[in-house]
Amino acid sequence: MKRLTTTILLTLLLSLTGMAQELPKPLRVPDQPKIEVKYRLEMKKHVMGHESMTDTMIVLSGDKEALCYTTSTFLHDSLQCTDDGRRVVMDSFKEGLLKNDESLIIEPRTLPEYFYTNRERGELTVYESDRLYIPILYREEVETPEWRIRDNNCRIIGGYKTYKAVCDFRGRRFEAWYTEEVPDHLGPWKLHGLPGLIIEAYDEDKEYFWTVIDVRRDPTPPHFGLLEDPLLEVDRKTYLRDTRAFLEGGDPEENGTLQEIIRRGLRRSYRQKREKRLSYDFLERDYVREGDTTTTETNTEAVLPASALTIPGKPSRDHLLVKYRYEAVKDTTNGSTFTPDDQLLEIRPDQSIYYSLKTYRMQALYSSKEGKKKWQGLFRQEIDKLNAGGKMSDFMARLPRNGSVDFIIKESDPGTMRVYDKVGGEQYFYDDQAEMKWSLTDSTRVILGYECQQAVCDFRGRRWIAWFTYDVPIDNGPWKLHGLPGLICEAYDAQRHYHYTITGLEQKETTLDYTILIDPKARVIERKKLYGSQKLYIDSGGELAVISNTPSSNNYPEPKEIE
Repeated sequence: MKRLTTTILLTLLLSLTGMAQELPKPLRVPDQPKIEVKYRLEMKKHVMGHESMTDTMIVLSGDKEALCYTTSTFLHDSLQCTDDGRRVVMDSFKEGLLKNDESLIIEPRTLPEYFYTNRERGELTVYESDRLYIPILYREEVETPEWRIRDNNCRIIGGYKTYKAVCDFRGRRFEAWYTEEVPDHLGPWKLHGLPGLIIEAYDEDKEYFWTVIDVRRDPTPPHFGLLEDPLLEVDRKTYLRDTRAFLEGGDPEENGTLQEIIRRGLRRSYRQKREKRLSYDFLERDYVREGDTTTTETNTEAVLPASALTIPGKPSRDHLLVKYRYEAVKDTTNGSTFTPDDQLLEIRPDQSIYYSLKTYRMQALYSSKEGKKKWQGLFRQEIDKLNAGGKMSDFMARLPRNGSVDFIIKESDPGTMRVYDKVGGEQYFYDDQAEMKWSLTDSTRVILGYECQQAVCDFRGRRWIAWFTYDVPIDNGPWKLHGLPGLICEAYDAQRHYHYTITGLEQKETTLDYTILIDPKARVIERKKLYGSQKLYIDSGGELAVISNTPSSNNYPEPKEIE
């Protein structure tokens, strides 16, 4: 049986007749590649924190074939093909554990797959051998993302003049910057099909980020060998679902893919992993079935990742979810701001709801004894880090806590609404009729891939500037803002004390229960009296108990509604 050395490229596998002991035929890769593109790939492996992994992704392309893979996966798989190499991998693993240094461990650091495209057959073959410990292969038709080109957005990246394009592809929204200076319709991973080479690409949550670092014409063809281990051919979505279930501690006896591996004799057994929720998701998120709760984001009781757009629920044409990043100034003398808050606008057929995802996450945690215990454990852990010399900013960033405590229920006419808010720990509510008269300007911008037009409005003591899009013809927006012929994508007051920016949009009916934010003992109050009570509470120092790094004097801006 042939084996690879660390300097030989791991050759992929193309076909399997279905019998476990039959060796697959080698997968062809471009013998005479016309171009080699190297990308720096950064993967935010833990979306709740700040840890990220970096890698190099290689794209080799000829006239009829193309191959894409990461160098860390190639190194790991190549070493695993020899006895000496396997010892190197094990020694690096032990050293990494001993020194608590993940960078010392030789493993696929980002994506463990190899992607082979046969253009003549219009077929993409994907191979990987890491997640389930044996070679796995699936095939699919080459699918070109449906790009929306925004050629009025132009940037210089790495010396190339690039243009922007956006697409929705398999559960994520991607933005790409391509150049016509390199006319190859290539890109990293499964992203391709633009009028030129993709120089930079990322999903909207920035969990995956590619940037070109080198482009070479007529590269020297690498040497190839054979990997002759038997493999299992699978369906893509089934494989991703079953792999997720296995990694999160699901019962192997109830896992169809694992049981098929055992039945074919490719592996004797699988030991059940410790039950835990993965803090990251696969690049493709379209594998989740309706009603499935295998992923972190589809579990209603789970802590919501602060940067994720995917919200528990199911696709729906009658519902729309919009996520905004909300920033507010806390000191008008130096312009310092509070920690940004991710906020969600749920648009339903009969009403819409606007609230903070951070606050929802905290309330979901505190709605059960187990959640409270989890938060208290996190708090003690972060306190220990702080006492050991950690930074207060890191403490506040890592610890789940409330964002904005106000939330708004708008009727089918978004100008009619009920507003809930707090003074200290007490919740109040009032009904409001908010009329907004906008004036449109000729200014335009592209925000999140949408063509937007500017509008201005004077509302209760502040001038608001909004950018809305006709592409989403819905009269709604963040906070109380509404009254335009399209969704508001960005809005801020003239003094930039309060700023809302769209960061994601999905057609989905959420399963989040916003009513957990309503205190049954909430009391009715007049709008102006509520703001007066809040100001008195802040001026008296009551907010010092819940907000860190507060200015030494009260230099907060006036409320959003001054009048």
